[in-house]
Amino acid sequence: MSKPRARTRRRVLERQLEKLSADREKLFLLEPGGSPARPIRVAASPIVDLRAASIPCPLCQGALRLDEHAADVVDGRSVRIARLTCRGCGTPRTIYFELAPALTN
Repeated sequence: MSKPRARTRRRVLERQLEKLSADREKLFLLEPGGSPARPIRVAASPIVDLRAASIPCPLCQGALRLDEHAADVVDGRSVRIARLTCRGCGTPRTIYFELAPALTN
């Protein structure tokens, strides 16, 4: 049996990487912050910017740049929406937060 051509090997690798990227994107959407139904809980709005910027891009693990931080009501819930762009691959991201003040003793 002969070895596959370089182009064939490259195309197989590209398809595998595309599938891996799609799987990572699906996982990101299921994690806290990936949708308005599962926001990340924070104690105050200034923390949103810090938390959003600390999350790596799920596709390339690059740093995310905060483009916008807005408050909105989604599905009847008040959420903070952080819109970001990956500095590495340029993919736009949206991460959802919910303000939940810390309970005092």
